[in-house]
Amino acid sequence: MSDKTVYRKCFPMSQATSTPSNAGLSTSRERIANATIDEILKVGVLGLRIANVAKSAGVSTPLIYKYFGNRESLITEVLAVRIAHDFIEDNERLLSKIPQDTTVLDPQVIAGLMPKPEEKWRQDNRWLRIEAKAASQRIPELRARLSNVIEEMESASEQTIITARLISKNTSPIPARTIAWAIVSFADGFANRDLADKSVDDESYLLFITDFLQRYVL
Repeated sequence: MSDKTVYRKCFPMSQATSTPSNAGLSTSRERIANATIDEILKVGVLGLRIANVAKSAGVSTPLIYKYFGNRESLITEVLAVRIAHDFIEDNERLLSKIPQDTTVLDPQVIAGLMPKPEEKWRQDNRWLRIEAKAASQRIPELRARLSNVIEEMESASEQTIITARLISKNTSPIPARTIAWAIVSFADGFANRDLADKSVDDESYLLFITDFLQRYVL
């Protein structure tokens, strides 16, 4: 089962995903997952307490163990699914803005659709990824899940780059997979700006990423 499918099960996206027979299950799992994310953002993975998650979600502690098994499995499931969903949502948003029948890709337009360092709403997402990567060094099952998620993220980005190169006729010798790895890595690198907020702004980053796309993709 893919993390996208798991996300749909844990975090219902519409009323159509909940039927009278499973509505209570979906709602409680969603509350637990959201409460877990909120707790991690407040106290980090190391500070996460099941009792606090239960209180915040309005469920019993035994229910959390029933759904997720143990603390490590809860952390693994929620973080891996959230990270996969964030990427899928970003990728689908980008692809939806690009006409499928286009024969020309404007690097400035594409760059403007990609994540930028000054977008405050993205901060939680990248710090969750950093928390997850750090925690994965101590939680083997999280490491395995993240490995799969990152593989899927880079593979999806690689395919997008290959498709773009077919349209643009870009002949860069740099493998599409390497470019995908770099682009995925840039977003986490914005965390450095969170700590030193004068290091780069959107304007200078857009100049860089536009040039990067022109050289290696478009």
